[in-house]
Amino acid sequence: MAKDPTPRNTLSLSLKAAIVTAVPVLLGIVAIVAVELWQLRAMLHAAAEEQATVATGLMAEQMAGGVKWGKAEVVEGVYAELVKAPGNDLSDILVLGREGKPLVSYASSTLPSAGDLSGFASGAAETKGQWTGNHLVVATAIGSVDKPVGTLITATDLSGVAAAVSSQMISAVLIGLGVAVFVVGAVAYFLKRSVTGPIREVTSVMSALARGDKSIVIPARGRHDEIGEMAGAVQVFKDAALRQDELQREAEAARVSEADAKQRQADLESAKAEDLRAFMGVVDAGFD
Repeated sequence: MAKDPTPRNTLSLSLKAAIVTAVPVLLGIVAIVAVELWQLRAMLHAAAEEQATVATGLMAEQMAGGVKWGKAEVVEGVYAELVKAPGNDLSDILVLGREGKPLVSYASSTLPSAGDLSGFASGAAETKGQWTGNHLVVATAIGSVDKPVGTLITATDLSGVAAAVSSQMISAVLIGLGVAVFVVGAVAYFLKRSVTGPIREVTSVMSALARGDKSIVIPARGRHDEIGEMAGAVQVFKDAALRQDELQREAEAARVSEADAKQRQADLESAKAEDLRAFMGVVDAGFD
């Protein structure tokens, strides 16, 4: 037995159209979300960099005397309370003396470390932030820029900012997926009600008409679109089939009438012949 080449379990037309509609919507949402998150991340990083630069500069001013005279306890006192404050995000602090030798260092016990900060001392003259992973490192000169007495390098842990951006991204993606699912459902429902449903009804009527059922009612004939045109074409086929049946009935009736006429003519001729024989019999009897 030959196999039916028609594929089974294929997607319906409405679902295909809904997916085609939803994909651009989803891609557009993803693009918008990506741009918004990139702008949010850039804004947060710029704000964090400005705050870290200002805070590092202020600490450097307060440390100047202690660094100049090599008083480590004075230098530690500048940031001692700051690193104990709730919400502190300073993970590492390195203070270098005039000769570039470490005078004081600090590493948080609760925040991830940025590692060795000595390699960032070369940027102290410009006092700008540099990124290493989720840490913002700021190096600034202690004392005057022309004759610094040392260098202060701080590392700020901004993993919380990265986590916030990631959380926003996940939320935005979930919202985008929700919108896409809604679009798919709405488009599929609309197409099923207005397109694929009527097409399926017209197709079912065509199949019934092909099987010889001419009592069916053609749906969607009042629509002013392609489906209405399809229904009109099916109505034409139905009318043609009904007309053919009518012609067949008329032809059959004509054949029956012709047969009746022939039979009547035969009966008439037979009656005439019988009458003639009877007449001839009477004549013959008269001569006897």
